[in-house]
Amino acid sequence: GAQLNVRRVRPIQVRGSDQYVTAVDVSVIFRIKKDKCHVVAAQYPNYKAIEDRVNQLISLYSSEILTQMNTEDFYNSKKREAQTKLMQERMQKDFEEIGLELKSVLLRNITYDSTFEDQLRKKQLAAQTRSVEEALTKQATGEMTTELIERSTKAEVDAIAEKMRQAQENLI
Repeated sequence: GAQLNVRRVRPIQVRGSDQYVTAVDVSVIFRIKKDKCHVVAAQYPNYKAIEDRVNQLISLYSSEILTQMNTEDFYNSKKREAQTKLMQERMQKDFEEIGLELKSVLLRNITYDSTFEDQLRKKQLAAQTRSVEEALTKQATGEMTTELIERSTKAEVDAIAEKMRQAQENLI
């Protein structure tokens, strides 16, 4: 088969639907189709021209598809993979038209907006604090329940001991 080529674009700045800017490396793995070498050679004078066209397609589809995502979507692997798949499906046709076979689209090295990172840290800290508070509440409730059981049991034991003492006195 023809040689696989990887084209990685410098981080693309994506302003998501939530207005935060996320930087992401978009890489594509492609090759010239076996039966289309003459078509590619006729359209592009050298490999750099092919790379330039691939870069244009990456930029076009990144702008079209990735900007629909908000920052948390990049954080969610299922949503990120769905958008990556959509991007690959849309790019596929353009690649085929120029004689290339698109094997894969990858989103890597995602860097989040510093404001979003701060908010995410605060949100995670708040969730952890809430979890600790809920655990402490459950612990206090459990301790109170245990104390009530202990008191109730001690009262029953004392009552039984008193009945036994009275029964012994009656026998005597």
